[in-house]
Amino acid sequence: MGLLTRVSQLLGVKQKQQELYVESTVRPFELHTDGRFRRYHYEEMLKRWQGWFAVGVSRNSAAVASLKWTVVRDSRYGKSAFQTKKPNANLLKHMRDTAGPLARTKAYQAGDNVEEITDPNHPLVRILENPNPFMGYFELCEMTEAMQGVCGDFGWYNVYGDNGWPVEWWPMYPQFTRVVADERNIINRYIYGRGPEIEHDFKPEDVWFFKRPNVFGDPYRGMSDLWKCAQSVDLSVMFDSYAINALKNAIQPGLIIMDERLDPKKQKEVHAALVRRSGTQNAAKDLLLQLGKDAKVIPWEAGTKEAGFIGSASDEATMKKIAAACDIPPDILVMGPTSLAHGETAMPHWMKYGIQPRARRYEDTINRNIPFAFRALNDPGLFVVIENPVVEDLDKVTNRENIQIAGGWGTVNEARSAVGKPPSDDPAHNDLKDPADLEREKMAHAAEQADKDRAANKQKPKDKPAKKSLSVEHVHKAITPPEEGKEPDEIKAIGKAALAWFMEWSQKVLAGSLPSHASQVENFISIRPEDAMKLAEKLGPSIRGGVQLGIEAGRDELPMDSRNFVVEKSRVEQYVETVNGQLVESVTKTVDNQLKEVLIEQLSGGTTGPELTQAVADIMRDKTLADAERIAVTEGSQVLHGGAELAWAASGDVVGKKWLESGDPCPICRAIAKNHNTAKLGESFVPLGATIKTSEGDWTVTYRDIMHPPAHPRCRCDMVPIMRKG
Repeated sequence: MGLLTRVSQLLGVKQKQQELYVESTVRPFELHTDGRFRRYHYEEMLKRWQGWFAVGVSRNSAAVASLKWTVVRDSRYGKSAFQTKKPNANLLKHMRDTAGPLARTKAYQAGDNVEEITDPNHPLVRILENPNPFMGYFELCEMTEAMQGVCGDFGWYNVYGDNGWPVEWWPMYPQFTRVVADERNIINRYIYGRGPEIEHDFKPEDVWFFKRPNVFGDPYRGMSDLWKCAQSVDLSVMFDSYAINALKNAIQPGLIIMDERLDPKKQKEVHAALVRRSGTQNAAKDLLLQLGKDAKVIPWEAGTKEAGFIGSASDEATMKKIAAACDIPPDILVMGPTSLAHGETAMPHWMKYGIQPRARRYEDTINRNIPFAFRALNDPGLFVVIENPVVEDLDKVTNRENIQIAGGWGTVNEARSAVGKPPSDDPAHNDLKDPADLEREKMAHAAEQADKDRAANKQKPKDKPAKKSLSVEHVHKAITPPEEGKEPDEIKAIGKAALAWFMEWSQKVLAGSLPSHASQVENFISIRPEDAMKLAEKLGPSIRGGVQLGIEAGRDELPMDSRNFVVEKSRVEQYVETVNGQLVESVTKTVDNQLKEVLIEQLSGGTTGPELTQAVADIMRDKTLADAERIAVTEGSQVLHGGAELAWAASGDVVGKKWLESGDPCPICRAIAKNHNTAKLGESFVPLGATIKTSEGDWTVTYRDIMHPPAHPRCRCDMVPIMRKG
């Protein structure tokens, strides 16, 4: 069988499978109609465009429209006839890490061959700047997002020029758009017109149709944000209507008037008198009715205070439901004076979970249509990127990259790229060593140092032991944390306690109800106060054991005549409580953030139900194992050095401490050992919030005061006492 035969048979199988799917999707009666006409349905939806829902959709649409578009291309397809430039580091990083799937794939395929098109005469650049004479880019983009929020979909009609590419984009409002089904391609054509007398047919390839995911399986139209909260929106409208009518009627309750002597004529006169004297203008006037002495007047509605309370309470709950459906934090929706502080905190979450997914949908729809619409340009590498609405905290990024460099799994140039700086020309900055090689180098260095120490000891006269200095006393391996995997049981117990809590907590979370939508993740409570207390109870004994080990190590650092002391139990307990509290706060915050990142990633990819639970369990297992190992190493060093400092303070002979960098120091530890190497006993080498200058830039202390090593996770530095002279 020849190659062409095999290909033709493969295409035949593919075509047959596609036909089976389309036949299962397009219903027979849809083929014999003039399209799925929903004008009146959409007009009913649009009538609800008011109140909190209008505010939420307006916020989202304005935010999406404010994002900058950039036209880029893959230069492997040849030199462009238009002016281009190399993208900056921030844009390049965004394209490869946080852009939409299509743009991200094209950027990875292009590698270093990505070019940013800056020529205003480029057809795609020009149409993005001015879509049509009737509206600008911001208006078109804002309307696209707003109509999707209300109706679920929106179309752009491409008007082609003489050169064969689009020169204008015109909006196709969903309430005037009908979709005609097709038995082979699902959509045969679009029918558009504000009235049946002026409708026209439009080819599906000439219309870029933006639509939200529709869980009801409608292949033609999207499902809007309004559908998610229609009842809440209706309730909000009812409360507004109640408030307006209450104001018109001076918030007076209705009356029930009973009088057996009132004939129909008298009833009409009384009713007319009530109507004349109701409303705001007559609110303060007395009501005098000509009734009999046996007449009864009874209020018909709830009192003013009760009705107002019910209205305000329900309106707040309704507002929160609408905000959740629009993927927008309530504080962003309100933006009142009391919400400004909360709004600033909520802004990054809104950008990440609300605006970024919307921007990606726009970007993907346009990039999916560009190859066909602009095929006349003969530039297959052309695509569009929307800027990332999520702005990273540079302090956190810098701290993270510093830790990665110090740990040996990151390079300087990778760190520079993470903060948007160009790469360095220094070849050493690209050197990335395998962690196993680093560990072998450390072991070889330690063995070499041990050999030198033994040789030096052999040269000393045995009958004249060396006199210890009263300035600095140091037994090198007394406090320095042992190699990973060789820690004492007291240190291993810290990691085991953390891991035991991780397992209990994760099982509890997975056994409960996980969020079903990305917008719910931020408010999802995974760690409660009782969970934090359990972690503190598990860590307390192991931390106490590590501190006692550090006290003995610190005692061994001192001269014999300075070792006769007792560390007060109250000081030990106070230190254990402090370290335990800091560690519990750090661990709970870290694992909560990790869980939420996993949930967002899985929910954004469409994972739900049992599959979501299993995926979260698999990912969190690896994360918590790594966290437990890191805690054992880092907090082991913390409690050992903390215990040593307690011992030195109790001796009364130590006035200070000196920082000793490890055999393979990172830039952070090297800077501390050089510029912040001594401190008084009880004071910090570098306080919390301080910034120190390293060879790779500034680094800020963000966890706790650096009273002693470690300065960062897995730090291997040491310290020695400075003795009182004389």
